[in-house]
Amino acid sequence: MLQFLLQIFRNTLIRHGTLTLLALCLMLVYSVVGFMLTEGQTNPKLTWGDALWWAIVSMTTVGYGDLYPTTSLSRFLVGIPTMFFGCALVAQVLGSMADHIIKTESRKRRGLKTLRCKDHIIIIRLPSLTKVVQLVNEIRADESTGKTPIVLIDDRFEELPEDLSNLGVSFVRGNAEEPAVLNRANYENARQIIILADPDEPRLSDLRSLAIILSVEAKAGHVVTIAEVLQPEKVTVFKEAGCDSVLCVSDLSSQMIAQEIQDPGLGHVMQELTSNRSGKQLYMIPIPQQYKIYQDVEDWLKPKDALLIGLSHQREHGGHSHSSWYPKQDHPIIQGDRAIIIADERLRGQA
Repeated sequence: MLQFLLQIFRNTLIRHGTLTLLALCLMLVYSVVGFMLTEGQTNPKLTWGDALWWAIVSMTTVGYGDLYPTTSLSRFLVGIPTMFFGCALVAQVLGSMADHIIKTESRKRRGLKTLRCKDHIIIIRLPSLTKVVQLVNEIRADESTGKTPIVLIDDRFEELPEDLSNLGVSFVRGNAEEPAVLNRANYENARQIIILADPDEPRLSDLRSLAIILSVEAKAGHVVTIAEVLQPEKVTVFKEAGCDSVLCVSDLSSQMIAQEIQDPGLGHVMQELTSNRSGKQLYMIPIPQQYKIYQDVEDWLKPKDALLIGLSHQREHGGHSHSSWYPKQDHPIIQGDRAIIIADERLRGQA
């Protein structure tokens, strides 16, 4: 809050120059000194603090009435100039501050402001409002990302939709393929970047997403990238470009339909397991270093009401992970492995 007020003050100084603020300070000094000199003779108990209090109360038009000029000299030489000139100068400065606040909020809603947030999640593209609102709600529902700032980058909206604004999402308007737009979202300090597919442009969507991935990986390879692709043959290309996680919409849809045909109701089960808002969920959590085999991890999780169903192994040199489902009890735990569990809530990797 203090930083925001200081920013407003700096912008006021830039806009109106030092002249207005200097005039305001001189008016304040004139009112304090004048009130003290003209009223101090008739009121020996009057202090400089009292004079300052009267000047501020008068110039801001508050007028408590606890102090006021009692002599004609004080009223005409001090009181009237303070009321006219002092109030006008204060009004000009406060008006400038209010104008700056309004314009700042307007720029923020229109996605024109450069963001300074860190460790945030960036969502690129808004293919449908319902889809992104659901995605944001899922992110908010998990303890690990519930308070993480979320930024949307899109170039098809004049202002951030109200539904997303109410969820605390920030907005950067523009094409994420342009480095300047990514910079306004402070992408180099982001935690994750999610690139959603655009079903309205099935031929260009994956190519545009790939261009974004290449831009991010070139300067911010440490940021985790997640891409949704439309064409299955592009999955390998995205992985080779350095994308950390690639989800193919058509593959997932086909797999879920086939599973639903073979095992009716399984789709609902999978939907519940992958939702943070109801039922039990699938999680991948880090494994404490003291556990050396699969049995150790299983024993650790049993008292926590968490079902261990497998391990996720990270390949060397930042490669993509692969999984082992229900391995043998003596299966060794390698550094970097994560436990795949089903639980009511996310567990921390602590013994």
